[in-house]
Amino acid sequence: MTTAEQIERYKGGRELPDIKKFKNEYDPKKHEIFTNILKYPDRDVLTDYIDENSIERKRTITVPLNRIGLPYQQEITTVAVTFLFGKPVSYINNSEDTTLYDAFIRLHDNLKMQDIYKEIAENCSKYTECAILTYSIVEENDIYGFNSPGKVYIKLLTPDKYNLYPMFDNNGNMTSFSREFKVGDDTIFEVYTDEEIITFTNDLTPVIKKNDYGKIPVVYFPYPETEWECVQPAIERLEAIYSNSAESNDRFAFPILKLRGTVTGQLSKDKSGRVLQLGENADAEFVNQPNATESIEKEIQRLEKVIRSFTATPDFSFENIISVANILASGNGASMFIGPHLKAMKRMPMYISNLKRQINVFKSFLTFLNPAWRNLELNIEPQINLFKIDNEEALVKFAMEANGNQPVYSQEYTMKMVGVKDPKTMIKQIQDEANMRMELTNANDFTA
Repeated sequence: MTTAEQIERYKGGRELPDIKKFKNEYDPKKHEIFTNILKYPDRDVLTDYIDENSIERKRTITVPLNRIGLPYQQEITTVAVTFLFGKPVSYINNSEDTTLYDAFIRLHDNLKMQDIYKEIAENCSKYTECAILTYSIVEENDIYGFNSPGKVYIKLLTPDKYNLYPMFDNNGNMTSFSREFKVGDDTIFEVYTDEEIITFTNDLTPVIKKNDYGKIPVVYFPYPETEWECVQPAIERLEAIYSNSAESNDRFAFPILKLRGTVTGQLSKDKSGRVLQLGENADAEFVNQPNATESIEKEIQRLEKVIRSFTATPDFSFENIISVANILASGNGASMFIGPHLKAMKRMPMYISNLKRQINVFKSFLTFLNPAWRNLELNIEPQINLFKIDNEEALVKFAMEANGNQPVYSQEYTMKMVGVKDPKTMIKQIQDEANMRMELTNANDFTA
């Protein structure tokens, strides 16, 4: 069997996810409203101009279309990840002996796995898959509670950087895992089985090493589709409506005077303002901007509702944060987030099973580094603690994270919340005091 045939066998005929498509959908600057010029063309406008001989002429110029991209995909992903892993994953030790459990927790915390879980969920939401590769290097340490000859590391394998090829048997057990990537001009194809690690470089003879850990050191996390797949057409339609609305606003930004008949003079001023002199049977009026029809307004509302309801994404905008806070204050906050919790619970079986597999991978590394522990039991049950907002403080913190750490309350509003009767005066006093402190600091620096 040739090298190429061996590689194809490990690929198993797998069709890779369309990462370019997912990236374009996730980045609002790469949405079709910006990139598909055939579907959303710029406008050709006939305009007057004066040439170099002072002769008035006409020419056609291209006016760029107003293109408005909406980052719904980013918000949907952020909210979904936060409801899944916004709270730390906990582990229950079901063994009386805590030796391996304690070492596992040290290894887990040293690798900052709680942060890795969020990255896994984000990449699965964006790209439909990712994987964790565990490996070790020779580096003496006592991180895990014993004098270890090696240190354990992990690498997150995301499909925007690696081509991933997991293979399973009829029982759903992983038989091999391969990754393909570029290093300079070389193409590397690396295969992991429970017995060997095989490295192909270009079409050369593979390098085969023994897998000392007895397990495939990779945990694979798959999603059936991106978090926003079912509402992608709705998002594109909403972007088109917003862009068309902006076009209409631009066209009617300045008054347009419509004339009928013969105009005998230009606009001139009298005591009451500007006067336009018209001939007999002539008339003039300003063209009014057409109002959005009721059907368009209803469509916008319907599309926004579809996007949020079908992806179970609550609206934490400034306009809605007050009403949400009131619901929390009434004690009904738990029912408000049933949708996001149900979606997170749908994902949990895949995560729980793979977290268990990661536990077993870590165990194989710990017992390899400390052979005296090979007969010890490690019986751990991972628990995903769904994110809950049960008070206003938690709500504000979550809303700020979803909005890119931007404030959700104005300074004036927060002062009203704590009983300040004249917030504007108070804000001015705070600013004046800050300026005085700055002037005093500058004066001290000057005299120092």
